Amino acid sequence: MPFSSVPTFDTRRYRQINDSFDNPFVFTLTNRGFFSEVNNLLNAIAFGLITKRRLLVDQTPFGGMKWNHFFDADLPPRAALHVDREWIITHVGSRHFATIRDEISGMWERRERFDFPSLDIKNVDIFSLRRILSHAFCGERQVRIFGHPVFASRNCAGLRPVQWRKVDLRPREFVAIHVRRGDKIEGEYPNDGSGRGSPEGEMTPVSTYTDLIRRHAPTASTIFVITDDYVAVEELRYLAPKLRLRTLCPKSAAGYRNREFARRPRAERIQAIERLLTEVRIASQSSLFVGPYKANPSRFVANIHWDPARCVSVDALREWTPL
Repeated sequence: MPFSSVPTFDTRRYRQINDSFDNPFVFTLTNRGFFSEVNNLLNAIAFGLITKRRLLVDQTPFGGMKWNHFFDADLPPRAALHVDREWIITHVGSRHFATIRDEISGMWERRERFDFPSLDIKNVDIFSLRRILSHAFCGERQVRIFGHPVFASRNCAGLRPVQWRKVDLRPREFVAIHVRRGDKIEGEYPNDGSGRGSPEGEMTPVSTYTDLIRRHAPTASTIFVITDDYVAVEELRYLAPKLRLRTLCPKSAAGYRNREFARRPRAERIQAIERLLTEVRIASQSSLFVGPYKANPSRFVANIHWDPARCVSVDALREWTPL
């Protein structure tokens, strides 16, 4: 589904429709990984629309940040309504957090299709719906390129010409890759002090990326690297010295760890997230995107990419179902 064919979604009309639903449930934005929160919120919006249940979003625990620090669209606020306690979803361990995830995954596996006539959306599967919601709710209010603010953008269409010049890239004339390290491959320390958890991701060798690039884009000469660990850029430069590499990753980056990130000052966290948002917008305009399915930013890139068929998973979950 090419970028240009993503239907317009009226977020104000959505909120009117959402407010008309009964049987409310609460989804809480927390200070876990940013794109984990984004992807799971999109699932909650889709779930509410499909099941005709009123979504309420609690942003209080969102690490002192608000959705509108990054995005244009307003979310349904936490209203003073009676909500079944089991449907107040406060974290990933909440019972119905898994319910929503499993329901959304099942809709994809069954290839169910949906109509929302009041929103002018017809005959879409769950991936297409999530794609529409990604563009509607994640249009960025402001991003930064090399520390310089740029104009607000209300969609995910990529950068303006002057911004592309700043990163020295041209849309669809480069390959983008995402290499996630840090706590994704080390395991995260839970906030309850119970010790390091099991790793969610895989330590994928950079050579796997270069193999996939040669297979899917053999003439590629420029690679844009999204990573939380600058060592990955150096490894790629060693393995493929003839490729031209571009990245916004600072040389000091040594792996993202959410527990450490949550302790940083709010302004510093916002700036880091703005850079990550810029990176995924750049990657969405690549001729080929290669990233780990198990990493939330990669799944988000696939949702907003101009051609999701040009997104390749690099880890063990080879079937790309970015839900």
